[in-house]
Parts: sequence; structure tokens; C-alpha cells
Amino acid sequence: MSYLARSSPTHPHRRPSQRLVKTFLAAAVLIVLSLVCTGCSSWQDADVKEGWRSPGGTRISLLIGTCNARLRSRVEETEREVRVLVSARNGETGDCADAHTILLSEPLGDRLLIDESDGEPVGVSLNENMPDALGR
Repeated sequence: MSYLARSSPTHPHRRPSQRLVKTFLAAAVLIVLSLVCTGCSSWQDADVKEGWRSPGGTRISLLIGTCNARLRSRVEETEREVRVLVSARNGETGDCADAHTILLSEPLGDRLLIDESDGEPVGVSLNENMPDALGR
């Protein structure tokens, strides 16, 4: 009898409302998880702090203001400047930095290296121990 009393239609409002709450909670959890995963996987522009060039000037090593991030870059070369945009994913903030190397088709020479994340020139020093790009 007690089983029939619990499942009887005299309390129909309890069962649908419990299902509604469970459905709502499951949807909320899925939304939060998707937002967290989307935020973690998005690429963001990274700040280039400084750079070092090889003696031939075709290999540039950049110091990036990220910590343990996955990095990628886009480089555009003209006669007067080299524009680089470094993007980072899953980086942390902290007391560290990442290094990223770019290879130029022509030596840097007198051209300015511009960080496209802020439009500012990047200081580039000579590193005598850095090898040039392969085949250059």
C-alpha cells in the first residue's frame, strides 16, 4: 500500500518538479563546463618583451610575457619592418616567461621589429651564440 500511495496521482506535482530541477541542474552544469573549456582553449595576443637575433639576422628569439603557454605566431615582413603577432593558449601569469623563435626570409638588418599586440617596437640584441636559420 505504501508503494501505491507514493506513486499514486494524488501527488502528481512532486515527480514532474523533481525532474524539472534535475534537468535544469544538468543543463546548468553543461553550460558552465562549456564556458570553462572555451575560456581555457581560446588564443590570446601575447606581449613580446624583447628579442635576440642570430649573427646573420634571420633567426629571432623572442621573450614572451606568458608562463608555460602554447605559442604560435604570424610574421609579416616588409622592406622597413617586421611585424610579429604572438598568440598564447593556456598560459599562466607568474614570475616566468616563454621563449618563441621566428625565422625571417631576409636578415632583420635595420628593419624594426614591431609587436602587433600593442604596436610597439621590440628591442632586439645580437646573440653571437645563436645559430642562423637553416639554409640561410
